[in-house]
Amino acid sequence: MSGFDKIKNLNAPLHSKKIAIGKLTITNKMLGVWCSSRKGADMGQLEKKCIGCGKTFTVSAKNQVYCTVECRENERRKRHAEMYKKRKRQKKVSKVKEKKEVHMGEIATFNDKAKQMGLTYGQYMIFLQAEKDREERAKIS
Repeated sequence: MSGFDKIKNLNAPLHSKKIAIGKLTITNKMLGVWCSSRKGADMGQLEKKCIGCGKTFTVSAKNQVYCTVECRENERRKRHAEMYKKRKRQKKVSKVKEKKEVHMGEIATFNDKAKQMGLTYGQYMIFLQAEKDREERAKIS
């Protein structure tokens, strides 16, 4: 027989029973130790509290934390919605910071030019507006 055949010989004596799974062949004596570490073995007695809904349930795996698939999916949806909102807030904050930095950069350049001319920022802005008005009047004439 090949190593991939699953064998269950229930009529054979206890010492000669073999179970083959994949390439692994184990005698019945070792099977007791081997099965106890498998997923779900002897887990029926352990009860946990579901972190989604709060109900107590019997686990089928040591790392199981949700009572049902539906409960797990509901919690996953909540988690993903919260991550989406958080990412959206972070993007908004970063855009505001970026816009603020650009705006502050413009103000700083205007302020530097005003200081070079010996004016305050407000006086310089009035000066720029007056220049703009003169140019418009020159175009009309």
